[in-house]
Amino acid sequence: MNELAHLLQLTGQGDKMAFKQLYDATAARLLGQAMALLRARDAAEDAVQDAYLRIWAGAVHYDPARGHALAWMARIMRNVAIDHLRRMRKAERYLAPDEDAPEIAVDPEPVGDRLDLNAALASLPPAQRDTVCKVVVEGWTHEEVALHEGVPLPTAKSRVQRGLRRLRAVLEGEAGPAARRAMAPA
Repeated sequence: MNELAHLLQLTGQGDKMAFKQLYDATAARLLGQAMALLRARDAAEDAVQDAYLRIWAGAVHYDPARGHALAWMARIMRNVAIDHLRRMRKAERYLAPDEDAPEIAVDPEPVGDRLDLNAALASLPPAQRDTVCKVVVEGWTHEEVALHEGVPLPTAKSRVQRGLRRLRAVLEGEAGPAARRAMAPA
């Protein structure tokens, strides 16, 4: 077994020193791969960080019989970089100015509305709140949340759905059976 595969297996067992050695041995190569795909150093560095979080969380599933450690890590890096590209393109779509659109002044959201949202978010259990914020605010996929939180994909999806129902119920001040179901702990 080669050194990277051994370090990856030790990482899967929770060995932080092995993970540091794995990072030191592979970070430059994965950063180069991310730079080639993303073409921006700051985005590539963010993608590398996300990739190593996935590598840490997924190392337990690495099987040296199915391929080389570096190839396994490079696939994760590629997937993360593609996810970053998608998010960047989505953000560009929403942030790009439309030259034909008239200039319309938009009043900021009333402070009361922001306070209501903060209070509603505070009413969620921490796992639901974190999952909802990652998906809705930060643009994570359900799969990324599941991998990061170490939960099954259906659990991540249900946390988001229940959290959003609960937020809606709190913000709308509902007290019917649907609101009570939404308020049930996840």
